[in-house]
Amino acid sequence: MRKAKAQTAVKVVKKPTAGKSGSVRVTVTAKGSSVRAGGSYVVKVRGKVVAKGRLTNGTGTARLPKLAAGKHKVQVSYKGSPQVAKANRTITVTVR
Repeated sequence: MRKAKAQTAVKVVKKPTAGKSGSVRVTVTAKGSSVRAGGSYVVKVRGKVVAKGRLTNGTGTARLPKLAAGKHKVQVSYKGSPQVAKANRTITVTVR
């Protein structure tokens, strides 16, 4: 069985500020398929794992730690499932 290609989106739902945590929503869809993505994901900031979670109906929410002011790269790695291939997505979050 061929796995569906994963499309990953990451959106900041609570903007972090200097000294306060934030959160991101992870959404994974199976391109060209009606399959709901399931499985686990990992969120990293500066190469350090800051959150892990499992998707429910293709979505999950992860808390970002307190970050210093500036720009930070947030990388989300979706581990894949028996029906959906693994995928990665990186966004830049600006902390003021």
